[in-house]
Amino acid sequence: MVTSTYPDAKRRAGQLATLFDVRGVDVGASSEEPPLTLALADNAGRRGIADFIVQLIDDLPAADDIGQGAGKQADHSLLIELANDASDEVRAEIMDIGRYMGRPLADYDALLGSLADTAAFQNHPGSLFHFLSQRLGELPPATLKLCRKWADRFATMANDMANRETAEAYDVADVVLGLYTRAEPGSTMREQCLDLVDLFVELRIGNIEKKADDTVYEPSR
Repeated sequence: MVTSTYPDAKRRAGQLATLFDVRGVDVGASSEEPPLTLALADNAGRRGIADFIVQLIDDLPAADDIGQGAGKQADHSLLIELANDASDEVRAEIMDIGRYMGRPLADYDALLGSLADTAAFQNHPGSLFHFLSQRLGELPPATLKLCRKWADRFATMANDMANRETAEAYDVADVVLGLYTRAEPGSTMREQCLDLVDLFVELRIGNIEKKADDTVYEPSR
């Protein structure tokens, strides 16, 4: 394990420790603490772990308490822990995760639902929504939770061009409309999407009025 005091070296050590852990490579003497444990003790090390854990999202081992076979699920506990890290730099690394989701988004439904409750999502939602807006045809149910969390926290700030949330609102609006299109008519999800559309129209954010005209226009509403 790298013991350098230089942040770049510690970050690299965290990256390697993550790679070894995910690949099941045993390194170091049995009497030593695992490299991943050592890396977690340092901010730069945790940044390295966060960087690689999102890149290896599709290779994470199954959780010990999850059944084997076709229904087994990856262990995302460390990823969620880092998404709530005290360091905003670490949290920001986690929110780059969308770039590395190589499987159908339905496979990440539980993970997306968990991310919605993290500090990382609260601080850096834009990159995830931008990614989701590129895959509107496969949005899983947990995406609605992300949209509602964003709306509760940021919607009222998204009509000021000086705010980050104004740019984010365009992607969020696309995601909401994508969910609406996929939802069954009369379903709870469709009604909740319409509630968000109404809110966005009221606040005049995300260019929602123009987008909604072609998607959700209903004379009865």
